[in-house]
Amino acid sequence: MERELLLEFIHANRGNLNEFPLLEAQQQSVINLLTQRSEHPAYDFIRRITGDFVVNLNRFEKLRQGKDQAASEQARVLLSNTESLLIKSIQGLVYACGLITDNFEELFLRNIGARALTAYGGIMEQHQLGPEFWKAVLERFVTLPVERGHAAILAGERHQMSRERNYLVLRMPFDAVLEQLSPPTGRVDRTRIQTAYETNTAGPEGAATLKVVRTVLARGLEFLPEEALPKSELEGIARMVCIDPSTAAFRDLYLQRLQAKKERRPEASDPKEAQNFQFLVEQVTATGVGAVIGLLFTRDPLLSVLEGYLPESMDVLRPLVRDFAVPDLQQLYLRLLEQRLAVILMRQAEDEAGKVFVRVLRTRRTLTQAVDDLAPKNLNRIRRVKIFAEDPTRPDRLLFRARSPKQLDELLG
Repeated sequence: MERELLLEFIHANRGNLNEFPLLEAQQQSVINLLTQRSEHPAYDFIRRITGDFVVNLNRFEKLRQGKDQAASEQARVLLSNTESLLIKSIQGLVYACGLITDNFEELFLRNIGARALTAYGGIMEQHQLGPEFWKAVLERFVTLPVERGHAAILAGERHQMSRERNYLVLRMPFDAVLEQLSPPTGRVDRTRIQTAYETNTAGPEGAATLKVVRTVLARGLEFLPEEALPKSELEGIARMVCIDPSTAAFRDLYLQRLQAKKERRPEASDPKEAQNFQFLVEQVTATGVGAVIGLLFTRDPLLSVLEGYLPESMDVLRPLVRDFAVPDLQQLYLRLLEQRLAVILMRQAEDEAGKVFVRVLRTRRTLTQAVDDLAPKNLNRIRRVKIFAEDPTRPDRLLFRARSPKQLDELLG
């Protein structure tokens, strides 16, 4: 009954939800995340609010047919308040899921260009958020370009072989994988959710909003134990809640009440004002609960899929999906590409596993033209050869010989 009621509730209140997804699969993602049976304590809040809604609805239906108008009005207010809390819970979930999917869309747009939108949109249209969604994303945006890059290395004989000490070294240039990408040169526009996520917590006023919301959530989400929501997650949840434009007005009211209490003004002790304010606090908390569900239950399937995709790299990958920030996702993407290439090479060497080692080696480099431009600034040919080496895979690049500032000092000395 609870699931059916929530389904009907969501369908009836779509018009009251900001940024509710247009794609059917993503609408189902929101519905399933809200209604799934889970032992996570965040769902205790949803079940409690849902139960209160049913009780208040039945009570209002009975009283509105009677003669006690005062009792009927009181029941209506309680029902309306409970409805608002449910809507705010769903809103927080919608914001979290929308931010995550929008950030991945920006990631692929920045790395692959406009053609990524068609592929990513197709995955969004076909799959709900969950394991199958993330498997499709990895297959299309990681496995495919890596396999094409690997094929390009072999077809163009771009690998290099050399002897170092007692080892025969075979170098496979990662550039071949990066060449499968095509980053756009123009500006990448951000979605409304992404823009609100950044601007609503920017500047002095935004920082104040974030601080107020974080303070409210620290108290309102106390019912979630540390293992269910580590304190380190609270900042990210608060930022997601701040996507809601109503948090700015709440900040002003919160600070006004603090000032009124400090000055012992009459309104600070007014029961009606206190009751109204407490309801606003509960709405912020409800939005936070929805954001918790959206974040954790979107991230966990991704981590599970990554565990099967690159099990030996999880210590490096896991921190990069904590908040789904675009800079972290960029690091995640490059790690996935290079580690997937390493996996392909290791699989090819399975028959000689005891004799073959596969390593990812990163070497700093720069544009040859940039080094040429330093010639008038006393970078003569001798110093240039000391500091830089030719990049055999890219004639327009030079490799730094030094791998640390100390080595650079020694080379220059």
